[in-house]
Amino acid sequence: MASVGSNTVKKLEHDASEELCELDLDQISRCTNVSDLFHGINRDLNVIEQKQHQQKLRLTGEGEANTGVVDGDLKRNTYQSHEPHSIDPGTTSSPSTEEFLAGGLSRVKTLLYNSDPGDNSNSDQRSKDGPSNIARAVMLHMVEKYPNLLPRLLDQISLPSMPFEARKDVSAIFNHLLVVTSRYSVDECQSVDTATLNSPANDASYSSVYVKYIDSKYKEIMIPIVKGHESPDTALHCGSMLRSTLRHPILYQRLLCPNEVSKFFYPLLDVYVHLPNFDIASDALVTIRDIIIRDRGTAAEFLEREYCGIFTRYNVMLRSENYITRRMSLTLLGEILLDRSNYHVMIKYISTRENLTIIMLLLRDPSSIIQFEAFHVFKIFVANPNKPAEVIKILALNKVKLVAYLENFHSDKENGDDQFRDEKALVVTALKCLEEAL
Repeated sequence: MASVGSNTVKKLEHDASEELCELDLDQISRCTNVSDLFHGINRDLNVIEQKQHQQKLRLTGEGEANTGVVDGDLKRNTYQSHEPHSIDPGTTSSPSTEEFLAGGLSRVKTLLYNSDPGDNSNSDQRSKDGPSNIARAVMLHMVEKYPNLLPRLLDQISLPSMPFEARKDVSAIFNHLLVVTSRYSVDECQSVDTATLNSPANDASYSSVYVKYIDSKYKEIMIPIVKGHESPDTALHCGSMLRSTLRHPILYQRLLCPNEVSKFFYPLLDVYVHLPNFDIASDALVTIRDIIIRDRGTAAEFLEREYCGIFTRYNVMLRSENYITRRMSLTLLGEILLDRSNYHVMIKYISTRENLTIIMLLLRDPSSIIQFEAFHVFKIFVANPNKPAEVIKILALNKVKLVAYLENFHSDKENGDDQFRDEKALVVTALKCLEEAL
């Protein structure tokens, strides 16, 4: 990109304002031409990026020295309107470029979710039936006409200059397209290429091309999505986008690749689940759970391959001072260990002294909910018929205290939960038998 001086940026904004004065945001909100909308969004984004570029140059002392001419392609053209222009005589200032960008994104989102102008059909049914004509047009513009637009919009999503509604709309557009394309199989996604977008094609063709597009720009797309978890303003939007990618086996398996795990999965375990903000931590845990249970066979292989990296981090989560992190992590741990697909992972986990010690401490957690969840993991250690010597030793050293504690453990739940009552009795009996065996 050419260096841009402050005069050039001002000229860009001036030129954009001169053209925009013929259109108001209301007219943009009624535009039905996807090509015009994308053309305008791209122009607005160019102007915004040029402003940001100039600010960086100014910070380094280079701003006034670089006054190169910007390619005329960067000048923002108007949205094409098929209705007479309406100018508000009371308007004293033109909307900002950011507002026009937000307006264009909002209109694309509205067209997508309404399928077609005036169509009020159920959105879930539309998703089940596949992409609408509008969705196909949006895919075409993203994949072929403006292939770098989506990564650029995602780069902007964490910046304070992007309006809050625009962030929501970028997320909504991204998620909608992945939802409506998720009904097709891997084989269908691999059977076509990008040429199908230039000719009449079935829904599977459009869907596969869009998924392949996301895969081809995976790092450019995922880096800002993962980074967006840092801020309360963007964490929930970015979490929903990450989870939307998991709907597609190609993208799900890409996330679990050894080369991608450290960049796009481990940050959730290392950083975001430990943040004090409730929304960020809980949403990160929701994403982790979705990754681990989305495809149990694939996830089981992933957990075995990354066992040390995952469960070293997981034990840190179980000892977190953050209540929601401890609680949700413990609940998910129980799901993982009790899933038959994860048999080998379960055996490895319950054969480790450190893991048992952590769970025993959680049995005495101040939270009764965490105590109860810890019991459902502790029972697996006790029920293991092939306990390692180090596990037997820990249980034997603490058996008297454990039996006394468990005999009165959540007695109020026994009347209404027969399974819990029976399981608690079996655990206590097993501990007493362990005493006799020693």
